[in-house]
Amino acid sequence: MALKNPNVKINLKLQDNTNVKTSLNSVNDAIARVKQKIKSGSEEGFEELSSLTADYQKQKLQSNGNVSSGSLYNSIIADINGRTAIIGSTLDGFAPTVVENGRGAIVPVRAKALHYFIDGKEIFSQYSKPYKGNPYVAPSYTYAKSIAKETVWNAINK
Repeated sequence: MALKNPNVKINLKLQDNTNVKTSLNSVNDAIARVKQKIKSGSEEGFEELSSLTADYQKQKLQSNGNVSSGSLYNSIIADINGRTAIIGSTLDGFAPTVVENGRGAIVPVRAKALHYFIDGKEIFSQYSKPYKGNPYVAPSYTYAKSIAKETVWNAINK
């Protein structure tokens, strides 16, 4: 005689169809509310994370001693477009890159001297020493990664 595999058999018998529909509707409504809360909370958390990252860049500039005129500091923004944020300086050119990455020595090429101003004082020189840079963007990436989950999670759970 062949043995049967052990199993459990369950029969579902619906006696009142309206209660099931009501229960399913309330479950579906609850799921829809949860989905909406996750969507709005993650968007708010994303915006908060972007803002905190921009603030961190500004703090790094200050702690590195790279705020003289304030133009670089004041140019840092979180430019949010949909699900993408670009966080950094809106300045074009030399300053943001040099502060972040540094630069080599500078010597005059087509002139007899370098000409620039420091604190309103006119300077002429034959050489400007290399600058090692004081990163403010790279550390903000590490910072953003370290707080991303918590920031978004907290916004979802508000």
